[in-house]
Amino acid sequence: MSPGLPTIGPNREALRLYREILRTARRFYWPNDEGEPWREVLRREARKEFEQARAEKDPLIIARLLVVGRDCVMQTQYKFDMTQQKIRENVDKTRTRRCRKNEVHKKEGCNRCKIRKPTKKEQRLVQRWKPLPAVCGIEILKNASSP
Repeated sequence: MSPGLPTIGPNREALRLYREILRTARRFYWPNDEGEPWREVLRREARKEFEQARAEKDPLIIARLLVVGRDCVMQTQYKFDMTQQKIRENVDKTRTRRCRKNEVHKKEGCNRCKIRKPTKKEQRLVQRWKPLPAVCGIEILKNASSP
């Protein structure tokens, strides 16, 4: 370990992981086949897993459990987000009530098709981060290569 870097003990890391699991479980609101919300099933199973691992004393096994648990949570979050994105795209693609998308409509903004005017802050950010014209870069390179 590097002397300048603070370390987090396994107990704090386990608590972080447990809280992250609970936050992730909140997103699973639909019921399973028995009618119980998946949120409750996932919370109960996470609690059971952590209670079983509570008596573990070997630091290598504890570290492995934490790494595998963190990886599993991250994969679950990623798959959940990708599925949500696919659902949103499918809804947008198959939506039957659409607005007229003419120039006046785009300027005024619309809640139904999520077209809106950019805020002043968004306009400033876009103006600030505009890339430099490519012509300037070419001229600089030409000037640098000529004697």
